[in-house]
Amino acid sequence: MTNENSVSGLAPSTEQCWLAVERAAASPSLKRAARLRAFLLYIGDQSVHHGRTELHEQELGETVFARPRGYDTTQDNIVRVSATELRKRIETHFAAEGKDEPVVFDIPRGGYVPVFRWRTLPVVAVLAAGKDIAAPPKAANWERRLLWGVSTIALALAVLCLLLWQSNRDLQRRITEPAATQSR
Repeated sequence: MTNENSVSGLAPSTEQCWLAVERAAASPSLKRAARLRAFLLYIGDQSVHHGRTELHEQELGETVFARPRGYDTTQDNIVRVSATELRKRIETHFAAEGKDEPVVFDIPRGGYVPVFRWRTLPVVAVLAAGKDIAAPPKAANWERRLLWGVSTIALALAVLCLLLWQSNRDLQRRITEPAATQSR
């Protein structure tokens, strides 16, 4: 199964990935597109349940789209065209009815294997909610530590800027005072 690690280093489980595939396949964006739904379920199953990290156009054409064995992929682009359409519909699904899904996936261009990851929320939204609803529990602690670290660095930089500004003012005063006393 291909996964991008979440912020916390924990990837979604096999079950969570498969549930995301099933929900996407049952979504309104794919409900009436039987071939696209079959395409998604096949590549999802091969990735999630069989650990496939590579799927080839020839195999998909023969298996999913019932093309004859050894068909010419340069003459029949059904897999590429369908993959482009499937990518759009998956994006639509996760932007609409799947907007609250904790596990999301896409199918990167140039391949046919879904990549699963935790949906990331802006840190502000996570903290406003009081808990991390989109990622495993450890992610919330990591995000709080990150926010604390960024805040600490920002405060240190602000203090440093203030000290540099004050030092610059003092140096300017020292330079201008001797010049003023010499001209008298």
